[in-house]
Amino acid sequence: ELKPNITMKPGYVLLKTTVTPDTLPIYNMEESVIDSIDKIVASLDVKNLDRDTIKEVKCAVYSKDGKEIRDLSDGLKVNVKLEVAKEVPVYLVTRGKLADDYIETLRVIDPVKVLLTGPADILGNIEEIKTEQVDIDKITSNFTASVQLIVPEGAELYNKPKNITVNINVGIKTEKLTVQIKGRQSDVNAVKKESMKPAVDVSGLKEGIHKLPLSIILPSQVKLMQQHEVEVAITKNMETVTTQEP
Repeated sequence: ELKPNITMKPGYVLLKTTVTPDTLPIYNMEESVIDSIDKIVASLDVKNLDRDTIKEVKCAVYSKDGKEIRDLSDGLKVNVKLEVAKEVPVYLVTRGKLADDYIETLRVIDPVKVLLTGPADILGNIEEIKTEQVDIDKITSNFTASVQLIVPEGAELYNKPKNITVNINVGIKTEKLTVQIKGRQSDVNAVKKESMKPAVDVSGLKEGIHKLPLSIILPSQVKLMQQHEVEVAITKNMETVTTQEP
């Protein structure tokens, strides 16, 4: 029986634990001693694990009343192989700009994270995995594509296809909106319209016209004086665009 106490380095996951041998011989001619054995325990302590490793672990033989039989424990060892992967986010690479008067209302990629395996020094330098470029130039309707991931040299994807699914929803820009904010004069003057990034959350909505609250990014010391709602039309797009290798 393996009794693990393993903590992983942030961003890493334990994929598999293998114990060899899976059975151990006990050499004792006394039948009463053999009959009293309940289990053999291998206690493994590993901290901050971030790489595949093999540990030699001492074993302890326990009787049915929970006591260690030290004479039988002497010399008993097993090898424990630990296999790990690093979980990294997927970064969608796009080129081009939407058509004039159109804005992006929703972007969904699936999966948003993947597991990578490989040498520890290579995994340690990987913080994300990028996609092939997706061309969104001049699009005026919702866009779906299967996009290939660019796997860093020396690493491998674990149990995942090399492609991800991308969904980008677009909508038509509406009339300008005037917002009122309050705060210290210097803080208010420092707010730029480009940093406010107005947006709405359309996840989970069905087709139709919806009135949604508008979220606006402001510094913590600046407050929005009035909440605004915008009208959004949700439509279904059946067209699928698949990228291919040239």
